Amino acid sequence: MRYRCWIGAFSLIIWGATVMGAVIPPTRPPINKPGFDGVPSIFYVPSYETLEKGIIESSRRQALYSYILANISTPGFEPIRYLPPDDVKLLRATIPDLKLTKDVVLDFIMTRMSENSKRQSSYVTMWKGKKDSLTRIVTLGK
Repeated sequence: MRYRCWIGAFSLIIWGATVMGAVIPPTRPPINKPGFDGVPSIFYVPSYETLEKGIIESSRRQALYSYILANISTPGFEPIRYLPPDDVKLLRATIPDLKLTKDVVLDFIMTRMSENSKRQSSYVTMWKGKKDSLTRIVTLGK
């Protein structure tokens, strides 16, 4: 449960940085790629970078969904404008004939938010498992 609090705070930081137009720099230099002194690291593999990107993307989506949910009852707020293009495409494919009212969009966002939360939780669990494996290697199993 404490990871959920950390991820929530992380989501707000990522969302704040992206809304304000800031570019989020990579967390570390690409160690396994050529140009980093040509020495690959046995402790950093490309899957870490993939997991980090997945965590950051799911955090951004979670913050975006939270923003839409917080403002959906505001007069003049159009939630469709803030949805990512793939979500808009999925929503229109799911409900082609109906008028997209705020209630329909609210249900869709709640569903996508729960799916994203599961995805984010699994990414964090995988990342934690990799971190624990490295800790065991470095500490010689102690």
